[in-house]
Amino acid sequence: MTNPFFDYHSEDTKLPEPVKYTGDACKKCGRVRVELLTDGDLVCEKCCYSQVTNEYRHELMW
Repeated sequence: MTNPFFDYHSEDTKLPEPVKYTGDACKKCGRVRVELLTDGDLVCEKCCYSQVTNEYRHELMW
């Protein structure tokens, strides 16, 4: 039996990995911490806001 609070990410659901920083400022928080992810999305490392979809990537928050 799995605990949904502790086993949120299973082996089947791999999170995208950061590839590199883009040097761009985040649209939401203004920090220059936007990363290109392996899924092609551009996400702020600090606030997890997607620069592409203009939504938070909650699954990336710890």
